[in-house]
Amino acid sequence: MRTINASYFKARCLAILDRVRETGERIVILKRGKPVAELGPPSRAVSQYPQAELRGTVTVIGDIVGPVVPEHHWDSLAGAGATSAGPTPAEAAEEADARKRAQWKGGE
Repeated sequence: MRTINASYFKARCLAILDRVRETGERIVILKRGKPVAELGPPSRAVSQYPQAELRGTVTVIGDIVGPVVPEHHWDSLAGAGATSAGPTPAEAAEEADARKRAQWKGGE
């Protein structure tokens, strides 16, 4: 690995970049004798998005856009301060669990 001073790099930047591209050699740039940067060729992994590494690591089960609870549990539809005439929260949770189990068994 070659080392060069920052002033030398500044004066010959384009030529040094061409050399790194052609040879693949890494160069350490020094300022007052201490390393401040390392110049090297780009990595071979060509990816437009950093998130591309996560592709295939997530499994979506069921509806990820729809509401979590049924509409009859929404107080805003019944009016302010109104009580829900639908099932209790425990019954609603059981309904949701049953739907999830049905999705696991049936559709994926």
